[in-house]
Amino acid sequence: MAFEYYIHDGSKSFRFRLLGQLSAVSARDLELAWETAHSTIGNRDIVFDVTRLTGIDATGHELLRDWKMRGAKFVVADCGAHARLQSMTDQPIALATPRKPSLIASVRQFLSGASLPALRCPESR
Repeated sequence: MAFEYYIHDGSKSFRFRLLGQLSAVSARDLELAWETAHSTIGNRDIVFDVTRLTGIDATGHELLRDWKMRGAKFVVADCGAHARLQSMTDQPIALATPRKPSLIASVRQFLSGASLPALRCPESR
């Protein structure tokens, strides 16, 4: 899979969604996107969704370390991706908080007796 990224400019955070192999070539392109966007980010959180990264070379690792030092946060969408990417990136990765359900969905969930989704992944063994 070729590398792709998507930028989501929200009111509370500026998110980059990364897909594919983060290599020297794609890292340079992504760094240019970061530099272009940096002036508009302001005080918002900078979040990188790395759920769909498939690989990272040495240059990609260096870029992730640099972003972490600048205050970026790394998230994934599910526990399977968390286990895979935690070891791949050598960076702390959080499980993305699911969107808050609507009032109707919350009432249905309560009435059905369904448990709330877990926000933490079980520890890898």
